Amino acid sequence: MGLSFLPEAPKKGAESRTIIGFLPVGEDVGLEDFRENVKFMYVCGDVDWDRDFRGLKAGHIKAGLATGAGATVETEASARGSDGYMHIADGRNLPPPGRIPEPHDIIGSVYVQSGKILPETYEAQPMYRICTQDGVCVLPYGLDEHVLKALKEVADKE
Repeated sequence: MGLSFLPEAPKKGAESRTIIGFLPVGEDVGLEDFRENVKFMYVCGDVDWDRDFRGLKAGHIKAGLATGAGATVETEASARGSDGYMHIADGRNLPPPGRIPEPHDIIGSVYVQSGKILPETYEAQPMYRICTQDGVCVLPYGLDEHVLKALKEVADKE
């Protein structure tokens, strides 16, 4: 069974780049059986097709940050007291204030200077997992809408 953020089944079926991943059908199936769709991960980023890639790469996340779509991330950046890299956490399992998220919950990191995000510095976290025991990915507000719009465009072209 394929899992997607889109409300309609993809035209290309299991070959669609809009499918997040797959769960086998059965009675004893759990999130540990979830398998990421590498093609989906490529849609979310600028990835060399010859590389093995597990996290959301620059592409749509970086583009969203560059266009100001990451409202939640921007708010967090503006509240920082110093320059440096800031982690972008998946919303499914946010850490307590002032704490660092689990590595599999860090979508990526971006440099913050004088309270402003420098989108060109975005780096994906290779340990990030699109689905964990806490559920499926929950992108920060604004970035979620940006990636969803990109997925709709992909679905229209397939």
